[in-house]
Amino acid sequence: MEQLKSGVKIKFIVGDDFYVYEVSSSYLDLRKSSAGYTNAAIFNALGISEDEKYELATKYYGYSISQGVWPSYQDYDAATELVKHLYDLCNIHNTK
Repeated sequence: MEQLKSGVKIKFIVGDDFYVYEVSSSYLDLRKSSAGYTNAAIFNALGISEDEKYELATKYYGYSISQGVWPSYQDYDAATELVKHLYDLCNIHNTK
C-alpha cells in the first residue's frame, strides 16, 4: 500500500458491507457506507471496542492517542500503518 495523502479514498469491505473513507489531514472521514454512518463504523464492524481502537492507534501510529471518533494522526505514515492493519483485519474477517 502506498502512503496515504489528503483526498485519497479508502474502501474497506466487511462481509456484505462496505465503508468508504476519505483521508483528511488528521483523520479518516466516512463518506459512504452500506452500514453505519459514523467515522467509527469500520471499528464497530470489526468488533473493535473504544479502548481497543485507541490501543491499536497507539500501536500503529507510534504515539499515544486518546481522542477522536477516528483516532487523530499527526502524519500520513501513521495513518497508513493503521489502515494496513485494518485491511488485514477485514481480510481475516472475510475469510472466516
